[in-house]
Amino acid sequence: MSNFYYAFICLLALLLAGCSVNQIEPLVKNYNGLSPIDILTDQGLTIYTSAPTIIKTTDGFEQLKELMRRGYTIVGHTTHYGSQVDTQTLRTFGMKYYAEYVLLTETLVKSSSNSLQTPDKSGNASYDAGSAIGHALSQSLMYLMHGTHTYHYDKTIALVVKSKPTNLGIYGINVSNRAYDSAGITKGSIVWVVAYNSIAEASGIREGDIILEVNGVEVDNTANLFEMIDRLDKGIHDFCVYRHGSLRNVQINIR
Repeated sequence: MSNFYYAFICLLALLLAGCSVNQIEPLVKNYNGLSPIDILTDQGLTIYTSAPTIIKTTDGFEQLKELMRRGYTIVGHTTHYGSQVDTQTLRTFGMKYYAEYVLLTETLVKSSSNSLQTPDKSGNASYDAGSAIGHALSQSLMYLMHGTHTYHYDKTIALVVKSKPTNLGIYGINVSNRAYDSAGITKGSIVWVVAYNSIAEASGIREGDIILEVNGVEVDNTANLFEMIDRLDKGIHDFCVYRHGSLRNVQINIR
């Protein structure tokens, strides 16, 4: 029966090793964004010290946009490939960066069987009943601990915190030349998100608008747009936007 005990001990060691894997390490290793100290010292962010809310979704962009409409911003993200990350790990990871929400977007890539290789008894004089029993018990323990299959996922985990609204309440992305070649637009800033109850929303700026000019001055890209907005005085300002195939003038009153 030595083969039986040997198989049992080896499998038990592997299972215990699997249970002790620290899932936080790969999340932190692949993290890209503000550090905890940067978040703590950023006056535009609201520090959240309780356990974050976990949002699991297959469409992270739409979930993130909705949070940004409510006044939140992403401070960092990480990628992870492998089995699902448990909720407590996500909470611990989120608390490390003072996140109020942890947004998990995951896609199933493949599954693999957890079946152990059956011992080969052909031509093996030492094969005995103990090997068969050991294999059966080891397979049962494997299924008990890990199920019949291991599912592999691609995951993106975004950390989201409450932020002070921008001057107008808009978040933009740079124009992609290929997306707007037919319109001849190669510069400007696409309005990705308009915050609820913001100056932009009240003035008629809509998500999907491309801001081309501010007070007659051409907008090169999103960074340039926000530099221009930061320099605006109180009063009415003219924004030239491209919407649904035509140019429009939107007046924004900064109070």
